[in-house]
Amino acid sequence: MGAMPCTDRVRRTAALVAGLLLAALVQAPAPGGSAAAGPAAGPRVRFATKSIDLGTIIAGEVVRRRFAFTNAGDAPLEIRAVKPSCGCTAALVSAERLAPGESGQIEVRYDSADRRGFQRVRILVITNDPHEQDAGAYTSVLELRVEVRSLLEVLPLTAYFPSVVRGSQSTGEITVLPSEDRPVRALEVRSTSPFVLVRSEPLARGGKQGFKLLVSLAPDIPLGRLEERIEVRTDHERQPRLRIPVLGLVHGPIIAFPDRLQLPPHEPEAEATVALERVAGEGPIPLERIEPPPGFEVQSREVLPGKRTEIVLRRTAGLPPGPYAGVLRIFLREPAAPLFEIAVLGEKWPQVRLDPPALWLAEPAAGAILRAALPAGHRLLRAEIAAGPFTVERLAPDRGLERLRVRLDPEQVPPASGVARGLLLLRTDVPGEQAIQVVLGAVPDTPSR
Repeated sequence: MGAMPCTDRVRRTAALVAGLLLAALVQAPAPGGSAAAGPAAGPRVRFATKSIDLGTIIAGEVVRRRFAFTNAGDAPLEIRAVKPSCGCTAALVSAERLAPGESGQIEVRYDSADRRGFQRVRILVITNDPHEQDAGAYTSVLELRVEVRSLLEVLPLTAYFPSVVRGSQSTGEITVLPSEDRPVRALEVRSTSPFVLVRSEPLARGGKQGFKLLVSLAPDIPLGRLEERIEVRTDHERQPRLRIPVLGLVHGPIIAFPDRLQLPPHEPEAEATVALERVAGEGPIPLERIEPPPGFEVQSREVLPGKRTEIVLRRTAGLPPGPYAGVLRIFLREPAAPLFEIAVLGEKWPQVRLDPPALWLAEPAAGAILRAALPAGHRLLRAEIAAGPFTVERLAPDRGLERLRVRLDPEQVPPASGVARGLLLLRTDVPGEQAIQVVLGAVPDTPSR
């Protein structure tokens, strides 16, 4: 008799807990959604999935998949850009603008012709949905995962010509053998450039029957970077096509390196060197003239007669601070390589340092203090208001820093004006920084009535 009340309490407690759990499950929002029904505010892109695994495919296969999505918001959704991370993948969106509740899809085409091993391809989808932050604002990231397996052993995977003098003999060999016992033949071989010559020959090795590709460059191939490919049609049932990249660099009897210069930002007169080197033929390096970018000067020196000349590019003190981009042009009396263009990139840091770099007057009547640090031996010549209803007062230096007090002049502020803006002009004797502009801003005090 005494055990019955305890059993009833257990049963009642279990029933209460079950009821609470059921109520929680009924009221809980679905994953990724909210408890309230209806569309979300603004445009909202919702993908059925952001990742697709293609499994294992054979090299050369072309696979297509679709990423479905819906506008789950209450405003029009715009698909502004779709950007795959590699050239092996193409993407096409079914519609660039979707009304609330409409659905669309992004069709992805993956070409595995020149891929091997495990691959991950990212596809950036840029929309007007501010909640998508996968890779920056308004950006969703879709992903393809795939393992590409080759039934043909291709060695090497790339025809590479790292440094070729135009007109010289340049050849390479690619071997193609089946991974199983059945033989494979090349039915058709072509290159994407008339200057890349390729032919196939039968090959027997290790009891396997395949073929080899003999690759050469035409004597009149253009100078510059080589980025082409060889396309092969085979009689292999499961791998009927191959794609082999052809990469390299073709140059004349004289080369220039490096092909770009970046000078250190903190040195007022920084310098960098370009080397001209003869790699074929004989005779001195026939330097015609040199054209530096604005704000730079050059000097040439012969290091090894007939073999190497160096050109020193120096940034002048008169170059204003900030980022810069230009081209150093080197002209030669050499028909095979008459011109070298070297990119010059970088930034020059200012020598006059301002604290703060712009002035906002939180208390217009009291003003704000600007401090300026100048290089040793240089002076602040003058400070004047170039624009705006402001006044400037030069104070005594403090610990070697020039100090200026800027105030808002209420007599110059137009009635019922909003934000007052202006410019403070500093005159110095620092080369390249003789005139420095400082932006000024303040909100005029509202007169009491």
